[in-house]
Amino acid sequence: MHKVLTQYPGIASRFLMIGEGGLYEEATAIQTVLGSCVSVTFLHTPTKIGAIFHALLPGWADFEKTPFPPNPYKYVDSASELPRSKLRSIKGIRPRTDSSNQE
Repeated sequence: MHKVLTQYPGIASRFLMIGEGGLYEEATAIQTVLGSCVSVTFLHTPTKIGAIFHALLPGWADFEKTPFPPNPYKYVDSASELPRSKLRSIKGIRPRTDSSNQE
């Protein structure tokens, strides 16, 4: 991380804890520590908007008794939907459901 911050002075930086994530419209250096957790990154190439989450558990419905989890970034299934729904709300972007690099 030190090398990235030195190479790109002024770049925003963020450390993700378990159950955190976000969508980033500007260059941001992000770091986290993984044990048994899962961290997934997304990039919408045409707009250079990226997203990441650091989840602990696979599915929210197996652990929560609410209609939607109070912290969606804690669960892989709900966290993976957040970047897609947020991208849809920005500039009319319609992300694909597959893993290709096309819009």
